[in-house]
Amino acid sequence: MEKGPGYPDTANSDAYLIGKARYKDHDEERAREYEAKYSGKEKQINFEVVNSVAVYEIKKIIQQMREILEK
Repeated sequence: MEKGPGYPDTANSDAYLIGKARYKDHDEERAREYEAKYSGKEKQINFEVVNSVAVYEIKKIIQQMREILEK
């Protein structure tokens, strides 16, 4: 699959296939097969990194606001 414009990474249809089998087709057996085949391949989120980046960006915005208000 190719990277979609404006999105951070390539699209992943594995979750779609699992959800379609389970909820639209009501085929739990196929959904389990897809889960066994595709689960664990997604990227894990490191919340410590996300938290650090968020705090850094918030502090940066506050700094910029202070600079603007001091003028």
